[in-house]
Amino acid sequence: MKSTIVHIVSTIGFENEMEAVAAFSTYEKAYDYVKKNGFSSFHIDELIIDEEEED
Repeated sequence: MKSTIVHIVSTIGFENEMEAVAAFSTYEKAYDYVKKNGFSSFHIDELIIDEEEED
């Protein structure tokens, strides 16, 4: 089984709830996106996706 890591950027959205706004292959790319867009309140989550390998 192969695993892929995706970094999800969430910011405060509608009704002050955290909402996912973007996904990246590395933490660095996710953090660069946050800095570029000037988010003052954000969270970066790591999502691990398990993929079955085909024979």
